[in-house]
Amino acid sequence: MHQARAARVCLTGITTTERQTLAEAHLGEVGPRYPLLNPDAVSSTVFIAEGASAAITVDLTYVLDGSMLDLATGFLNLDIASLQTGAYLAY
Repeated sequence: MHQARAARVCLTGITTTERQTLAEAHLGEVGPRYPLLNPDAVSSTVFIAEGASAAITVDLTYVLDGSMLDLATGFLNLDIASLQTGAYLAY
């Protein structure tokens, strides 16, 4: 959900650089919005393609090591090291 919002937010930018900055700034707000998540465990990539196939791709990865989810996956004997999600928006 957060990655989809970042993709939509960056559409307000005029240049590729401005769009990249807007998306990254939005993704940087993960900590205050989700207090149970460790902001240092979240990594993101934003790719903006211009031209005839203009699109924005936003990918997020949350490393579970040391989190409550890590404890739960250990208790359930699941082998999950991270959660990954992404969004793609063509414009």
